[in-house]
Amino acid sequence: MTDLILSLEITALGMGLVFGAILLLWLMMVLLTTFTADKSPAPTLPEPDPVSETGFKAQAAALAVAIALAEQGQSTAHPLPEPPTAIVSAWQLGMRTSQRAQKGNFRSNYSASVIARAFLFLPEAISTALRLLRRQSARTAARNDN
Repeated sequence: MTDLILSLEITALGMGLVFGAILLLWLMMVLLTTFTADKSPAPTLPEPDPVSETGFKAQAAALAVAIALAEQGQSTAHPLPEPPTAIVSAWQLGMRTSQRAQKGNFRSNYSASVIARAFLFLPEAISTALRLLRRQSARTAARNDN
């Protein structure tokens, strides 16, 4: 039971130190802004003349239309033409390939047979490569002996 009370006291002490440090930093910021703030008051702007709201909205609308027409006349934007069909993105190529494979109109059997033939010749290729390495090492050993 005393371990629980001790751990609660340590927790409360740690939390108190953290919050105390936060309050101390806050107090220091308030003091710094108070002492370093400009003492001159901000100038007051004169009151604008009252303008009728409908006249203001009409002027704003007319100005927006004039700007839009001017920008439209200067614009060189035009719709982009469709790309030629020869250009195919990677996404399109992948989708077309998967569709052809699903329909069975794809030479998957041919590619599998080529891979199978390559694996049939693999042991022969390895033995040939090992034979050539043995000959080369024998020649190198004979040169070193002379």
